[in-house]
Amino acid sequence: MDGASFYNEDNPVIVYTMRYNRIDNFWFTIAHEIAHILLHFEDKSELYLDDTETACEDKKEQEANDYAMKMLGTDEVIIHFERYMRAPDQEIYSYANEVGLHPSIISGALKFAGLISQTRMNKKDFKVDKYLSQI
Repeated sequence: MDGASFYNEDNPVIVYTMRYNRIDNFWFTIAHEIAHILLHFEDKSELYLDDTETACEDKKEQEANDYAMKMLGTDEVIIHFERYMRAPDQEIYSYANEVGLHPSIISGALKFAGLISQTRMNKKDFKVDKYLSQI
């Protein structure tokens, strides 16, 4: 499980598990859970438990994924990199700088779209724990 969202009385709660300890996973999971809060809570008794790595046919999960991608601007990332058979690291960093996103978010979007491999993502030093420990 990557994250969850629910209400505690009148307060929305978002949980991030740090299962993958990657910046891209952190931001996608947070955006996904925000999407559930904004789009899907018809009453405050619902609970969403999310595994972002498992394909899901559920309409609400797909809506949350789409909303998260829109929030992070990853649709444009995928369009930009579709021309590459294998996105070069230098282009990932250059594009990230150009659009003001962390390179790990670019890499995560490309992994999600199947444009780079998981192995390549694992080689990147985009760990979220070093940032969370500074808070």
